[in-house]
Amino acid sequence: ELRSIGYKGKILSFEPTKDAYQKLKKNAAADKNWMVYNYSLGDFDGETEINISKNSVSSSILNNLPQLTNSAPDAVFIKKEKITVKKIDTIFEEFRLNKKKIYLKIDTQGYEKKVIDGAINSLKKIKGVQVEMALVPTYEGTLTFEEMTYLLKSLGFEIFSIESGYYDKRSGLLLEVDGVFVNNQNQ
Repeated sequence: ELRSIGYKGKILSFEPTKDAYQKLKKNAAADKNWMVYNYSLGDFDGETEINISKNSVSSSILNNLPQLTNSAPDAVFIKKEKITVKKIDTIFEEFRLNKKKIYLKIDTQGYEKKVIDGAINSLKKIKGVQVEMALVPTYEGTLTFEEMTYLLKSLGFEIFSIESGYYDKRSGLLLEVDGVFVNNQNQ
């Protein structure tokens, strides 16, 4: 999507599950400015298990809530996989991102706050954040829209726009939106 709107810069993508990583790696292979890494971002450096969903896209480190599988039966967890987790603060220097204009997109199936917690020092240097926000939580421990907005505001980010996201196809209830935030302290 970034390429289709004319962005030509570097893209770093992180995908923790083996199968999804292999697909992403294949999709990025022809793009010399798109690097993919086989680990998750979070609030610690180490290993954990991720719940793999039948549909793959609903896989999460967190446990799901009934609303998820009620709205998407293929989101049911079918197995677990051991994965590596790294903090953004840990990799920021490794990737030499200090002098770059960074736009961070977080799409981690309820784990968004953990990613932000692992980026507390780096967030000061990030220009924009796009994050999934739950209107109706579908994973245990997910911050609600209001809680995420408050958290990012307390870290110096103001909401810029909201994009429609995931909804219950049976009822039409909107469950998640993407919030785009800009860092007012990093102009």
